[in-house]
Amino acid sequence: MPHRTSSPWPWASPTPTARELRDRYPTLGIVVLTAQGEDDVLFRAMETGVSAFVGKAAPMEEILCAIRHAAVAASSFTAAGLALAMARRQSTAARLALSPRERELMLLRDGVSIPAIARTLYVSPSTAKTYVSRLYEKLGASSRAQALMAALRNGLIRCDAATA
Repeated sequence: MPHRTSSPWPWASPTPTARELRDRYPTLGIVVLTAQGEDDVLFRAMETGVSAFVGKAAPMEEILCAIRHAAVAASSFTAAGLALAMARRQSTAARLALSPRERELMLLRDGVSIPAIARTLYVSPSTAKTYVSRLYEKLGASSRAQALMAALRNGLIRCDAATA
């Protein structure tokens, strides 16, 4: 039976449904038709085992190709713009190459204070503050909220990790 999930809210994602369907029916072709064309949505769809990812504004031929692909190659993935999205991800990863210390600073996602970060990393509060400042600079952020959004957008942290 076809399953349709559609939501105007950006935090409501078809990927949990897709993952559940993929787990139950490994040979089922799954096509995500979405208004959200962001790279992170595309990559989440790919990671959950979706067969094809296509934008709602795509030409009918592209939508039909996605459906055909899902019907004959359910366990593989296709999406228009996948190569460009992969290139953007690699470019961003290179630009945002974080040091191991900066990666540890993703404690920020849990609302941990600078003194608590300092204690966790066994550094002084001023050193922790310097690390946080450098991280903000690399992410192009001026606040914790901006840094978290940039980290999510650039794949440095996962949405499920950010809300856990």
